[in-house]
Amino acid sequence: MPLPTASPLPPAPALGALLVGLMLAAAAPAPAAPLPPEARDMQRFCQGEAASAFRVSPRAIRTLPVERRLGSGYVVYGQTPADGESALFFVCSFDNGRRFTGVRTTADQRASGAGRSEPMPVSEMPRFCRGMVAEEFRLNPRAISVLDAEKQPNGSYTVQAIARPTSANTTEVFECRFGSKGRYKRVERPRN
Repeated sequence: MPLPTASPLPPAPALGALLVGLMLAAAAPAPAAPLPPEARDMQRFCQGEAASAFRVSPRAIRTLPVERRLGSGYVVYGQTPADGESALFFVCSFDNGRRFTGVRTTADQRASGAGRSEPMPVSEMPRFCRGMVAEEFRLNPRAISVLDAEKQPNGSYTVQAIARPTSANTTEVFECRFGSKGRYKRVERPRN
């Protein structure tokens, strides 16, 4: 009976190097998910994640435009169902690299006749006003400049929003109104 001349296994040092290489490959961090290149993709990604998290169809979700948070990334606000009084409101968060970091529920801050939204600090009123002007009048939020909230003699607050022109050479001015406790009331074009 002939004896085998070569072992089918590699020599011990080569086997050790192979095992070390496999261990290093397993310990290496997985590549990050690709970045959404545009804000629209971030909105779609948010819709998909919210649909998965809340077990609804992506078609039943409505989102607002992407908002940039200086130093902390991006957020996308949304609701499901897209219309109705008993909607679930949520916010998707993205880091500065536009990577999705999570989705969580948030309070209803829609406008209503009685102003039954959650109270907000005065510092948040300009951001909220920009979003409401963009939503109500279908404008790009990046084309809207907002001024600081001003306290009125009756204790309420107003925020002026100015939309840059898109095709005409005139600017549009809007005014967001908040109650004395910081509850959003409405957005309107001021009367001259």
